[in-house]
Amino acid sequence: MNRAKEGAGRHEGPTRKVVAMTQQTAPRDRTHRRRPRSWLPALVLVPLGALLAPGNASTPVHPPPHLAATDAADLRAQWTPRPPLNVARAGHDVATVHRRIFAIGGFGPDLPNAVVLNSVEARRIGGRGTWHTVAPMPTARSNPAAAALDGIVYVAGGFGPVFILDVVETFDPATGTWTTSPKLPVPRGAAGAAALGGQLYVAGGLIPGSPDDKTTASVVVYNPRKGTWNAVQSMTTARKFVRLVATAGYLYAIGGLSQTDDPLPTVERYDPKSNTWTTVAAMNQVRGNPGVVAINHGSKHLIVVVGGRGAGSGPQPLRSTEVYNPDTNRWQLLQAQLPRGRGTLVAAAEPNGTILAIGGAVNINGTETATAEVHALKL
Repeated sequence: MNRAKEGAGRHEGPTRKVVAMTQQTAPRDRTHRRRPRSWLPALVLVPLGALLAPGNASTPVHPPPHLAATDAADLRAQWTPRPPLNVARAGHDVATVHRRIFAIGGFGPDLPNAVVLNSVEARRIGGRGTWHTVAPMPTARSNPAAAALDGIVYVAGGFGPVFILDVVETFDPATGTWTTSPKLPVPRGAAGAAALGGQLYVAGGLIPGSPDDKTTASVVVYNPRKGTWNAVQSMTTARKFVRLVATAGYLYAIGGLSQTDDPLPTVERYDPKSNTWTTVAAMNQVRGNPGVVAINHGSKHLIVVVGGRGAGSGPQPLRSTEVYNPDTNRWQLLQAQLPRGRGTLVAAAEPNGTILAIGGAVNINGTETATAEVHALKL
């Protein structure tokens, strides 16, 4: 019997579909049991303006000393609370469609005895930011791969209360209904998903194996017009609890965990025209299951990464935020930090450049607990 990780369900024997339930207990998280590596060296924080400036990506950046990481009061002040989720959830995913942000599935509230969720809630990308419950998924799942494509929300795979899932379900916001779509070729949980060029890509994750489930580098793409899944070039690095994001005609696979559960700093870019993956600049910090969102900042296409699992002498959810500029191939840490560390969260964006950090897991008195917190950062 193999356990899926990071608050996931359990995989045993042949894969089967899981009937949707909102009160099922997930097995104890095994991801955080191994002894993680020590913290990275002291970090340096820079303003966003430095990231936007043109320059050689290989040139070291020497920010002024007043932006040191010890100035905690200034760092905390830049994230502001927004209306919370109705349900505390971690290991969920997010999709934005028709000016609405959807928080999908996950688990909570107490991670060692987590309940796998089929609930979904949504809010407008502007306004008060109040969350409203929408129709639940037919299948309860944590760590699914979700993305919006052609006005429809796709939710692929994930961990059910028992098995790794191959189930794909779609939600039409216009009708408020869920529909079953063609299954994934192989069950996978903790994968990343993004839409690009009218197709849905699902990358990485954990797939069933014997004696242990396997972290995969494989990538599959769904063509909604044909209703078919096909394999494309695998990533250069196998990674689970990875985030996939599309911007400026490319896909970026960001962070995640290795087969040995080490959080990764590495990032790679996929070119659909050449069907190739290329390693790009690594993040400043290792991050497993961070919140990731692509935004347009003026004329720049940027990728914002917040929180996630870091390194340390135990589960170490991160407070930090960093931004990647594909034009310069540089990552830079911002001054802003979350009020407290948060892992297995999601991120979304509002049109004015505001980033939302939504839900996730926090450490309260040594216990990891799902949170309903939502915070906003205006870039």
